[in-house]
Amino acid sequence: MSFLALFQTAAVTQRIVDQAADFFQRWHSSQAIDINDAILAATALETGGMIYTLNRKHFPMPEVAVQKAW
Repeated sequence: MSFLALFQTAAVTQRIVDQAADFFQRWHSSQAIDINDAILAATALETGGMIYTLNRKHFPMPEVAVQKAW
């Protein structure tokens, strides 16, 4: 099994786009998140996923599951 086979993909739905826009508006000015971070966070929230990252400051949303990688 390849490493990438361990991951699932998710379609970016209108609901995810709307949530990402809300995250971006709420957190862009104070935490300097970009739209890609907002879309990833909204997708994780919508699908029940977890974000693994070395830079947790990009995901300040308390409702999103974030875990420090490594």
